[in-house]
Amino acid sequence: MSEFLKKRKVKNTNKRLLSKIGALSVLSTLALTAAITGSASAQDSKFTRQGAGPMYFTTYEHQWTKNTYMPENRFKKNIDWMTKNFKPYGYDMVSTDGWIEGATLLNKNGYVVSHNDKWMTNPVNMDGTEEVTLGQLKNGDFEDGMNEWKVETNAAYGVDSNDAYDGSKLYVYSPDPHTAKVSQTVKGLKNGNYTVTARVKFPNGDVKDFVNGTSKANMKLKGYADVKEGESAPEQVVELKDGLTDEYGKARYGLFELQAEVTNGTLTVEFNVDAKAKDSSFQLDDVELYKTGEKPEEGNNNNEPFQYPSEKYPEGHTWKFWGDYLHEKGMKFGIYYNPLWISPEVVKHPDKYIVQGTENNPSGPTYVADLIDKGDPNDPTDGDRFNGGQGNSRSLYWLNVNHPDAEKYLKGYIKFFAEQRAEFLRVDFLSWYESGKDSNIGNVGQAHEEQYETALKWMSEAAKENNIFLSLVMPNLSKHGDLEQKYGDMIRIDEDTFSGGWDHISGRRQEWQSGWSQWANPFQGFTGFSDISGHTSMILDGDFLRLNTFSGTNAENEKKTTMSLFALAGSPITIADQYDTIGDNYKYYQNTELIEFNKMGLVGKPIYESAVPYEQSNDSRESQKWVGQLPDGSWVVGLFNRKNVNQTFDFNFKDELGVEKGEVRDVWAHKDLGIQSSRLVTLAPHDSVVYKIVPTNTDKIFQAEVASYSRGVKFVDISKGHEGFGYLNFNKKGQSVTYKISAPTAGDYKLNLKYSTDKYSGATLNVRDVENGKSTYSKPVLLEATHGRWKKASTKVKLKEGTNLVTVNFASDNFNLDSIALDNPTGTFLQNGDFKDGFENWGRSNMVNQSIVDGAVKISSIGDKAFKSDLWQYVVPTAGTYNLTASVKQNGHFDEAYLYVENGRHKQIVEIPKSSAMKTVAISKIKVSKGDVLKIGNITNAQTDGSLVIDNIQLTHGYQNKNFKK
Repeated sequence: MSEFLKKRKVKNTNKRLLSKIGALSVLSTLALTAAITGSASAQDSKFTRQGAGPMYFTTYEHQWTKNTYMPENRFKKNIDWMTKNFKPYGYDMVSTDGWIEGATLLNKNGYVVSHNDKWMTNPVNMDGTEEVTLGQLKNGDFEDGMNEWKVETNAAYGVDSNDAYDGSKLYVYSPDPHTAKVSQTVKGLKNGNYTVTARVKFPNGDVKDFVNGTSKANMKLKGYADVKEGESAPEQVVELKDGLTDEYGKARYGLFELQAEVTNGTLTVEFNVDAKAKDSSFQLDDVELYKTGEKPEEGNNNNEPFQYPSEKYPEGHTWKFWGDYLHEKGMKFGIYYNPLWISPEVVKHPDKYIVQGTENNPSGPTYVADLIDKGDPNDPTDGDRFNGGQGNSRSLYWLNVNHPDAEKYLKGYIKFFAEQRAEFLRVDFLSWYESGKDSNIGNVGQAHEEQYETALKWMSEAAKENNIFLSLVMPNLSKHGDLEQKYGDMIRIDEDTFSGGWDHISGRRQEWQSGWSQWANPFQGFTGFSDISGHTSMILDGDFLRLNTFSGTNAENEKKTTMSLFALAGSPITIADQYDTIGDNYKYYQNTELIEFNKMGLVGKPIYESAVPYEQSNDSRESQKWVGQLPDGSWVVGLFNRKNVNQTFDFNFKDELGVEKGEVRDVWAHKDLGIQSSRLVTLAPHDSVVYKIVPTNTDKIFQAEVASYSRGVKFVDISKGHEGFGYLNFNKKGQSVTYKISAPTAGDYKLNLKYSTDKYSGATLNVRDVENGKSTYSKPVLLEATHGRWKKASTKVKLKEGTNLVTVNFASDNFNLDSIALDNPTGTFLQNGDFKDGFENWGRSNMVNQSIVDGAVKISSIGDKAFKSDLWQYVVPTAGTYNLTASVKQNGHFDEAYLYVENGRHKQIVEIPKSSAMKTVAISKIKVSKGDVLKIGNITNAQTDGSLVIDNIQLTHGYQNKNFKK
């Protein structure tokens, strides 16, 4: 037990005297602190106030699997697919991802204008047609990944930029001897003589084997002439051996050349490798095909007059082109880029790119090239670079934050992205910038530890000013994310998705390490950083989801568990599956009840077993049991079996939630299970269940240990008599806990704080608007000494209708907080029955056929499809008799259309009649006993032309029935 909870042996007279002095001291302190609005240690934005992360699509999967940028035609197909299939479910954004080395076209301020230069130079036809280009060898520089090339081998192969001759290169590697064939067939050539050149390198120690002939490789041209039956087809072959090493025997890129006389318009370019040694690697780059004698002159581009992209490619597709396209579809646009990156293009043209805001400086403008450390001017690869091992001149530079105009450049970059209509910015490789190290690679550049906070601060300020969601990726999260929590909206808490599957979600390393990535999988990362998540604090990002990558006998369980975990943790739900890879996994992303949790801002926590930090002991928090509260006071419980064998969970509501009984609903089975006090469930390997639990008590009780608390607040579970699995301790200025609470109507409410303290202490109560963050009510609260017992402090609080952020701030001395409760003598009534807040507080089974039109719910068919629909809300009134009314109208043909109310024992309905005008329907004499949970809703079973409108659903007191027994 902590010191301040121990009973002090003092005389009663001294007690009374100390109490008076303490009370006066506390009241004096409270008078000065009543305006406190919360801890300054976390970024306060409309995004963090909402709680849960966004639901959106990312281009990651294509880029990671192909190791290249996202081509526009595929980008458009994914956008259109997302809009049709996922926008109705609340997925409202599309974001690009990395592989940005091919983005070199800059505006006059040095900012990249698109995801890849080819979006500008070869923009996609928006009508869906594709231009067929004949007579050209395609993707010879491998900037489009493996596109157009065929690789036949049992070895590993792919495209990357490590040790490329220029930009990107193709590689084939195996630890064992192997063979490989790499080829491309070019069609539509005009007959004539053609030359093919290529750069080839064998970087490992076996290069000598290719030079002396122990291993063999060749470049071959074939298929360029038709032959008669029985004749041998002509081929041109060159052995890949000369020029592969320098004078010291060190491997280098050799240049190889062949000619062929094309007489049939076709030419196949082929590379064959027969590696006899172990750990052999073949690298191919810069394959070129041209009419012999007509090769473009080297450096010809340098003779062209300089033009900015908007001048040179006026029809090109910029970021803004796609931002506009998405907004026209009602979707948001997200961009992946780090505003600390500066393109090496500014070094090639140092006088063409000017820092925004310095154009009219008396001493002349500041050039972007002045903002970087170029290093050795004679070495194009030197300088302060973002270098993942490329070691070439295309590596981006890091911004020199110490330059007087660096702030203008960085903030201007974020403003530029906003002008491109981006509302989300994913800033990657922050650990590389901060420490210059990677736990797998080693040194990746210079460290910028002293500049790191300044850079984050500028990003935060610019993001707020331009209304951009700031996502911080690959941070070291030193001191438990101290700086990132202060300046970001969202942080990555685990390794990249990579190949996905269960390995991403629950596998890999289970223990903590310092630096990126502290935790390897989302289960561990969410659990380890759960104490800094929640409303007005950090959104935890578990990275992208690729449900198509799950396989094996437990795959379906794992997909369900993945979605459940991300929803309970308040993580963004980011679809990386694509239109042609998703398979039959739509149902997992489209679980309407999980989605409603996200939209209500649910951020849960694992059950804490002790106050020991998770990085010190994996036993301190139970990663397989998660709980969270919704603004209406109801609970969401997730039980997860991470093990490879069956596991039984016995979950007691009183012990874990502080709830005696509650109406239980299975969110995956979409089934009400009745009023219960516990759940005993056996889960198969990697399976899970998610329950929504509506407490039967009429007061709304919100537990402190699952709310959002600031840095320094301590979780405790020592003192007896607390509710749920623990409580919080406050003992320093700036400490606070924030709850998201919904009120059925605007007005004054009685609020009870359950607390304990050994001496007079003080807190302040503050209410804020979720959207704009403005304070709407503030009041000091005096906490009398309880001497080891739990006690309630009652105060008045003013809430607006809908959701409110209610914060309890530390003001003086030392106290424990167990819960806060809205004393509601009339019980909880139906909320948002006029739907002015959309579908908030309502559960839905169908998000496609339900919409808000002119302030009312419209339920109608889409196309020629029949449909079913359920819309519901749980309420807990006090015992009595009630009436339910609603304004409705119905057109078309329905098999079912009615309003209902049920309490688990009885169900009352009223049919919705056909009508061209709104009519009122009612269910009267609804009898409610103490402890009843009512479910109020609408069932619709419509044919193809069905249309229904519902508005103004109200539950009101009816007459008192003297014969009705409570």
